[in-house]
Amino acid sequence: MDLSIPGEKNIYLRAPSSQERQLWLVALGSSKACLTNGKRKESVTEASPEALKSKKNELRLYCDLLMQQVHVIKTAATQEPSPDVEKLTDGSNLLSATCDTFIKTLEDCMKLSISSISLHEKAHMNDKELNNISKPTIPVMRSNSTEKKA
Repeated sequence: MDLSIPGEKNIYLRAPSSQERQLWLVALGSSKACLTNGKRKESVTEASPEALKSKKNELRLYCDLLMQQVHVIKTAATQEPSPDVEKLTDGSNLLSATCDTFIKTLEDCMKLSISSISLHEKAHMNDKELNNISKPTIPVMRSNSTEKKA
């Protein structure tokens, strides 16, 4: 199996079965998420364009995995003369794990997006506050017009 993520790395892996290959894909995606966050020393709440891009790429990977796993389950369920119960069980377990990982990654992506929006709003608020600061005025000495000049 060749796994190529645009703008990132290529991974080549051989697995004896499609189920084991999918387990590896889930494990690689989860590991990548942990390593990426560890390297950058970022929490999920620290938004950056790179962190959000990385999460989007992970979501695409998990989406592809989900589609493949659903196809495996459909094929096993419609197999003649009777459904392949072992493939259904294995496929369901893989699908469950991938769904959990997909949802966790989606939550991280949402947190990053919200954090990014908050930072953007704060930046605009600071600009507005700076514009609302009145310019200092120079006091003007006025002569009293009622005073008599000597």
